[in-house]
Amino acid sequence: MHLFDASCCSAGHMDIVSCLITHEADVNTRSASCNTALIYGCAGHEKIIHTLLDSSADVEDHNEHGHIPLMEAASAGHVDIVFLLIAHGADINTQSNNTSLMYGCINGHEEVVRILLAWGADVDIPLMYECAGGHEEVVRILIDFRTNIIYNKIGCIPLIKAASAEMSCLC
Repeated sequence: MHLFDASCCSAGHMDIVSCLITHEADVNTRSASCNTALIYGCAGHEKIIHTLLDSSADVEDHNEHGHIPLMEAASAGHVDIVFLLIAHGADINTQSNNTSLMYGCINGHEEVVRILLAWGADVDIPLMYECAGGHEEVVRILIDFRTNIIYNKIGCIPLIKAASAEMSCLC
């Protein structure tokens, strides 16, 4: 089996990705920073993600920071890729420093947040992160999903977080 050059995935070179896979390249090979082709493909290349998943790319492989492909896609707001990864078994609640939901919240990706919530993402901590991030619509989505607005598992109070970030009214 040959090594896979993952940089062609982040650049969106579908023809090269297909050629490498046809010649039995290992789709789970890691770069120097432990990124896999699937993580690089989460830069927004849906066709590449399809091809890699069809070639048994591991949706739970993580890089040196503990990020899995779902975290990368959620952070970038790539809704279709988030859905594909979940449909192929990505663990929604895997946590490195943050979860995929936290990355979607912090970056204000409303549709990503909705998808992750619909598929069962843990909602306790993200409201605190979102209050600090200042994305009012995402805060509303989390509140509508019945997130605890009083106190969360790690002892942070969302109202205090929002006030300290000098946000405008949330309601």
